[in-house]
Amino acid sequence: MTSRIHLSSLSRGIGAVLALSVLCAAPVSAQQFQQQLQQQVPDSVQELMAEFQEKQVRLQGIQQEALEGSEELQEREAELEEWIESEMRAIEPDMDSLSGRLEAMEAEAQATQDQERLQEIMAEAQGTVSRLQTAQMQVLEREDVQKELEQYQNALLDEMKSLDPEVDQLVERLEELAMVLQSMQGPGGPGGPR
Repeated sequence: MTSRIHLSSLSRGIGAVLALSVLCAAPVSAQQFQQQLQQQVPDSVQELMAEFQEKQVRLQGIQQEALEGSEELQEREAELEEWIESEMRAIEPDMDSLSGRLEAMEAEAQATQDQERLQEIMAEAQGTVSRLQTAQMQVLEREDVQKELEQYQNALLDEMKSLDPEVDQLVERLEELAMVLQSMQGPGGPGGPR
């Protein structure tokens, strides 16, 4: 199971890049995009993707309930997030200004109609997010950080199991589905040629 630790500044940055990506893309309605996606993905893969999403949403709900019901887990999560962000700042001292710049780029992208400028903003945003992700990866790869995250994840998982005894089966099935879906991805995407 993946960590629930979401570094707010990095999450905002990634969200900004995603928002910029949408603004830079050719205008396509959500319904048209969904129809195009369904036409390209075989039914069997769509069914697996739907099951994956359903199980993921269920686990996220149990996780949220576990966190809301445990002040100790909430405090531990906040402490871990603060510690990881502090360690990231040691690697990337400009982390706060980079995060602020990402927010400014998102606002600028939403305000402009100039496609060339949108592309420039997108390129800058991707470089900025890359810097933040590099710092995050360096911190998360450290043994001491991994140990603390594992202890937190185990405590969270125990709390989740106390709420729903099927958590282990849900996690196992989610991992199986992820492996199957990943193995189906080729150069052409899900179900594409290998």
